[in-house]
Amino acid sequence: MRTAETLKAEIATELDRLPVTSLRTLAEFAAFLRSKIDPLRDGETAVDRYVAGYREFPETAEETDRAYSMSHEALAGEPWE
Repeated sequence: MRTAETLKAEIATELDRLPVTSLRTLAEFAAFLRSKIDPLRDGETAVDRYVAGYREFPETAEETDRAYSMSHEALAGEPWE
């Protein structure tokens, strides 16, 4: 049986292993946490879990605007042919 402390340690360890860019939005972070906290139900896949998390915690307009802005800034310095 998992306790709150062991679960907290497991989540912290997983987050430390992930590249910074792998969790870009609140929706992704919520889906990640949900996948660690709730066990998969019979027949449910990780993709089902991700989609459910995204539906429950969709990106806000502010998060989407920020992501677009950051991607434009990052790509602006790249050479294009």
